[in-house]
Amino acid sequence: MYTNGVKRTLFLLVFLGAALGALAATVKIESPATAQTYASWSMSNQRLFWNTKDQTLCAQITFDNHLHSASDSPPARESFTFPLPGVKLDPKTKTFYAESKTKQKVTVAETRKSLFVDTIVPTPTTKIFVLKKSGAVNVVLAADTESRPGSGDRQWVECNDDQRLQGLLRSF
Repeated sequence: MYTNGVKRTLFLLVFLGAALGALAATVKIESPATAQTYASWSMSNQRLFWNTKDQTLCAQITFDNHLHSASDSPPARESFTFPLPGVKLDPKTKTFYAESKTKQKVTVAETRKSLFVDTIVPTPTTKIFVLKKSGAVNVVLAADTESRPGSGDRQWVECNDDQRLQGLLRSF
């Protein structure tokens, strides 16, 4: 049995948790670009880059046949670029953000210094979903302002069926 004080505290914690969850801002950006690759090929490399001319954050994804190539055939690969419209660069902080429906800034990527070059990496609260269905490729970036359990896992997620992607996007 809980005392009235404990009941009130639990109620306030539940209420506060729900209120904070409602304050989290979310963005989902689907690239207008699509690509066509071989259905059996898999994603082998990916990166984000800033297209200075168009002022657009882009995802570049490489697919190859390394899992399905015969020992007597050479490895093959192809790369595609997917613009992510609506993402802006903050030059002072070198971070990339998009505005949510409630006009909150949601940081989706940041610049990290490496030995010779700066690289752009997704934030821990960003996932980039690469949907490949019968070789047709689409890209969706989803990010929010709140960390989630398991959000530090893979930032790039390759999905080979639409239902799995829809389930993953619903978690945002």
